[in-house]
Amino acid sequence: MARFVFGMGIALINHWKIIKKNFNPDYGIDNDKSKWGKSETYTNLTCIAPEKLYGQKDAEALITVGDPYIIEKIKKQLEDMHIPYKVLVQEIDKWTSGEKLPEHLRSMSDNEKKILLFNTPEHDNIGDHLITLAELDFLKKYFKDYKIYEITDIEYSWYHLKIKKNVTINDIILITGGGFLGSLWLYNGEKNVRNILKEYHHNKIVILPQTIYFEENDRGKKELEETKKIYNSHNNLTVCAREKKSYEILSQILKPHIRVELLPDMALFYHVGRVGKKEGKREKKAILCLRNDKEKILTSMEQKKIEQELILQNWEIQKTSMHSGEFLGINGRKEQVYNKLAQIQDSGLVVTDTLHCMISAALTGTPCIAFNNLSGKVENVYKWIEKMPYIQLCNERTEFEDKVQALDKKSEICNNVRFKEYEERLEKIIRGM
Repeated sequence: MARFVFGMGIALINHWKIIKKNFNPDYGIDNDKSKWGKSETYTNLTCIAPEKLYGQKDAEALITVGDPYIIEKIKKQLEDMHIPYKVLVQEIDKWTSGEKLPEHLRSMSDNEKKILLFNTPEHDNIGDHLITLAELDFLKKYFKDYKIYEITDIEYSWYHLKIKKNVTINDIILITGGGFLGSLWLYNGEKNVRNILKEYHHNKIVILPQTIYFEENDRGKKELEETKKIYNSHNNLTVCAREKKSYEILSQILKPHIRVELLPDMALFYHVGRVGKKEGKREKKAILCLRNDKEKILTSMEQKKIEQELILQNWEIQKTSMHSGEFLGINGRKEQVYNKLAQIQDSGLVVTDTLHCMISAALTGTPCIAFNNLSGKVENVYKWIEKMPYIQLCNERTEFEDKVQALDKKSEICNNVRFKEYEERLEKIIRGM
């Protein structure tokens, strides 16, 4: 029997170890034409088009995507082709039952006072890792009386039943901050949060500063109702918003017994200093870091115009991304984050529509022009740093040329002391004060 995975994205890579052991596919399928005929680097599986399956006998599929709406579409495709299938997210508990806990979680017991930081990233988004570094530094500084355990999004998916055995009602549950609440990022985002809330119904839970966003469509409406139901059923929940728009949404959809707070993105607490190689006068080198996913609102033509205007103003352009291309494990996180911060600090200008590229520019004292994104988090989080003259928000592409010419190039590394009052406030929230 020929076995194949349907979906050659992040879920396949995240769970490849158990997929290989329990399913051992021969090849991959994906609806993304750009992947057809190519071999996936991490798994070494060759991707073919779904049409190649018609008439194929003795085939079995494993659906390796995390988004429930895409899963339903793939199910229909496979049913139309009369191909039997399994769904990865429904097999994980069974397939991981014999897996050992990661080393950093093996000492966890139910007779110690602890804080568990859940759902930290195991993907290549450097901004999310910057948040995690700031969170861990914060916890080490303010909670020396607790044992701190970090549990990544994949570790939670694999080991949640084992972890729960070592958690008592007195332990504090934290969920990492970021921008994954709502309907946009269900896989390992909103769905993990909901599962944690249900699994630890009697524990104190604090969701660290987040953006929440629901699409204005049937999916968004359905997920909004599910979020309201699960969040409002918890008895000891605090949700921190990292900008005013999310704070207003949370205040509207959550019942009075749920505490809602407004605090800065945790990355703004991070102490950076000088990480780049150069000091003094900056070179006329511009970093261009623009999105290419479902959160982008700049068109390809607008992005091209931005690039052309920089060239006209004699900027040397270097394109980059806040995605590293690979996750080197939690022990390699700091090096990856620092490499990106150094690249940004060594430039003379950053142009971005990515939130944590803008924040990285603020932290490293690098002039930056930022555009908004779909969920509005760039514009809304900008409010925390709008008094920094070297960080400018550009509301329209047509303003860009003037923004570049008027940008204050006299910048300095962000003094994180300005956020100390929010650190102290967050400590009190977590301690229940």
